[in-house]
Amino acid sequence: MSGGTIHLLQSRPITTLENTADPDGRMRLWDNSNIVESYGGITSPLTYSFARGAYQAVYCEFARLLGMTARRLQQHRQLYANMLGYIQGRVYYNLLNWYRALALLPGFSMNRKFMEQMMGVNEGLPEEIVAELDQASLGARINDGFQLARTLFGLWSNYIRLPAKTRRFYQRLDAALANPEGLQQMRLDELGDHYRELEQRLLLHWDAPLINDLFAMIFHGLLHGLAQKWCGESLDNDLLCAQGGLVSAEPARRIGRMAEIAAADSRLLHCLQATSEAGQDSANPGRFAQWPAFASEFEDYLERFGDRCLEELKLESSTTRDDPRLLLTTVTSLAQRIAQGQFPPAVDTEQPAREAESRVERALRRHPLRRFVFARVLKIARRLVRERENLRFERTRVFGRVRRIVLEMGKRLVAANRIEQARDVFYLEIEELLGTIEGTATTTRLTDLIALRKRNQDDFRNAALPDERFQTFGAVQVANAYRGTAPEQISVSGETLQGTAACPGVVEGIVRCIDDPKQARLEPGEILVAQRTDPGWVMLFAGASGVLVERGSLLSHSAIVTRELGIPSIVALPGLTGWLRDGDRVRFDGSSGLVERLAADETRPAEKATLARETA
Repeated sequence: MSGGTIHLLQSRPITTLENTADPDGRMRLWDNSNIVESYGGITSPLTYSFARGAYQAVYCEFARLLGMTARRLQQHRQLYANMLGYIQGRVYYNLLNWYRALALLPGFSMNRKFMEQMMGVNEGLPEEIVAELDQASLGARINDGFQLARTLFGLWSNYIRLPAKTRRFYQRLDAALANPEGLQQMRLDELGDHYRELEQRLLLHWDAPLINDLFAMIFHGLLHGLAQKWCGESLDNDLLCAQGGLVSAEPARRIGRMAEIAAADSRLLHCLQATSEAGQDSANPGRFAQWPAFASEFEDYLERFGDRCLEELKLESSTTRDDPRLLLTTVTSLAQRIAQGQFPPAVDTEQPAREAESRVERALRRHPLRRFVFARVLKIARRLVRERENLRFERTRVFGRVRRIVLEMGKRLVAANRIEQARDVFYLEIEELLGTIEGTATTTRLTDLIALRKRNQDDFRNAALPDERFQTFGAVQVANAYRGTAPEQISVSGETLQGTAACPGVVEGIVRCIDDPKQARLEPGEILVAQRTDPGWVMLFAGASGVLVERGSLLSHSAIVTRELGIPSIVALPGLTGWLRDGDRVRFDGSSGLVERLAADETRPAEKATLARETA
């Protein structure tokens, strides 16, 4: 500086900052530790865009049911539109937006901890969100109290009307999904209209599942608390075993029936084995026409559960109806074991519930009022948990219909020379696909757009895998590395591991760790070990002597279905898949949640150690 004038002698760009995110930019927190169970790995643009719209519609509906006014919903429409993000081709929760949405619910500022627990938030609110809440004025807090009263009244009203709402939901869903064969005769514009009809009648009116989920969580927690307080032990898992009426358990039972039919006929068993090893096109029901009993069971399974598959919420996944080879492989393996006399004997799946009811009766025999309250809570919890799982199966049906609609759209676009293959539609976003029909698309060169998206997904596969949790600053997809706050890998030492008991029973056997269920094969007496499961895994549950899952909760699909089938199981075992390897022998207690890894000198003789199912 000279005479009040600044003289710039030399300047150059700071090149090391070129790929560095601006630390002053808006911070976002991303996490996929929960949603990865539904959308694992690379997810197609069509699935992501469909899921993003569905989340927005469903959680706006949830907020409305909890008493949020239309005016306030409109003020925060962008918040609900950005609950999910697409990072390196993978789906993540935009976690701070979830926290902010939670904080908008009436009564949150008055009882934040309870609301966090009720909504299943594992970690406390970030400090910046807490600061926003703490700035609320006295008038705002008083108004929040009035809103809370209104919400509680609304919740009670919704609970009273839940059975009627559920009946109407099923009626609406059955009407919307009627005549699936008609899709093949629809024009492209009719397919677009059918999708919009589904969107309006179902996706924007998902009321019964939302209300049922909320109350299932409340009454399950209440049952657990009352059992601990009044009976002195956790009996809720045993009490919820094998209550019947659970549609998600039906596939395993039907697989068992098909396996019994096949085990009695060596020619059928040989045909099944050849079919499961052949190409996809060979696995059609007509192949089994000379065995009418089996063919009928097989066709009924595909009709009822054909949309249930691995990663069934990813629209690009091939369904069991499209490719039933995994189903046939499971049936074949089970039939071979039955024919060789190796399948474990049937167990009394209702015994744990009966014994738990007896313990409750003894603990409360001198407390008639407590006994009445406990019985009432138990009855409600059983109904809500059962309905929760059944309504989730209806979600599978809806996703299955959407999948079939877009594939039919793909066929029409192939016939019109607009795309090369029907499955190329999964590289388009849902509004791009519908925009081609409705005249709102800004790009009509679909083959070029699809080719670009394919290259982009190849880039995602070759790039470093993003962390499970990370922060971004500023523009999310500019200069951020998707690293920095991922939790460290859990390391387990010792010979025991404690998890959450899901279904009672003591099992000892060899471990089979499964990463890819499509290639899995369980031998007699083996224990299925997985990091996570989804509803499509039920085909493997049928042949397992026990199930151990690293992630999950008491209301997760694996816990509910194994309870219904009477398969001893434990969930929420941190570090499980790093602790166990194929061939390890373990003993676990599905009542206590304890897993013990056995040393070589503790191993029982093989002929005696296949299975030790002892109801605790």
